Amino acid sequence: MTVYTWAGWISLLPLASVDITTIGYWTNNAQKIRLSQLFGSPCTLVYDLLMRSWGGAMSEAITLVSIIFSIYRFGWTNMGEGQIK
Repeated sequence: MTVYTWAGWISLLPLASVDITTIGYWTNNAQKIRLSQLFGSPCTLVYDLLMRSWGGAMSEAITLVSIIFSIYRFGWTNMGEGQIK
């Protein structure tokens, strides 16, 4: 879809976000899932801000807060010990 909606190099940000988080979701390790979200979500946030999509930026900011809260709540090391059930 990036090819069809190409708007310059900035179009690679959502592609990177989707690629990174998709690879993270293939694992059963909560640490790797959260790590992929921590790298993918800012790409979308930057893209939304540059495109002036304020609703998308707000949604992505809430997502980032949620990810950080889950890491705080469960602890980073506790997420990596077992498989997600």
